[in-house]
Amino acid sequence: ERQQQADGSMPRNSLPNGKLAPDSFNTQLDECAYPLIMALAVGLTDNGYYKAHIAPAANYVASHGPAFGPERWEEQSGFSPSTIAAEIAGLLAAADIADRHRDVASAAIFRGTADEFQRSIKGWTVTTNGPLEPRPYFIRLSRNGDPNADTVYNVGNGGPDLDQRRVIDAGFLELVRLGMF
Repeated sequence: ERQQQADGSMPRNSLPNGKLAPDSFNTQLDECAYPLIMALAVGLTDNGYYKAHIAPAANYVASHGPAFGPERWEEQSGFSPSTIAAEIAGLLAAADIADRHRDVASAAIFRGTADEFQRSIKGWTVTTNGPLEPRPYFIRLSRNGDPNADTVYNVGNGGPDLDQRRVIDAGFLELVRLGMF
């Protein structure tokens, strides 16, 4: 109730009073989507809360996803399996809450966007020509939605510049944890 911004997003960092922290920069879509999952899980679903918080956050995720701002490691922008998993689950949670309030149009948008992200995620984040394995595998991040491109980026935190197909992590497991696969 205190952290959410006027556009429906959630800040990367907040002060204890809920105000935007001075070191908060950019917006991470997973940090906008996880509160939607949590709201459904803990029952913050009444009509007033839906209109004031859930719908604006879900609209932000739907209109800015799948790739906007830095991904969960806060270093790169692009198509991240971990972030997109949170977006899908958050949008589905918001659709369920919208259904409870007979907001059929919003539920359809949230669900349709989540379905599109789920149908497209492998095309955005699974390389079929990566140098680490002859079989397809998830990469940590596809800078432009083409996981087969030999795009080089700096991994951040003093790390090296690497071909995106060489950067992997366990973030794709969020797809399983959040029920996508």
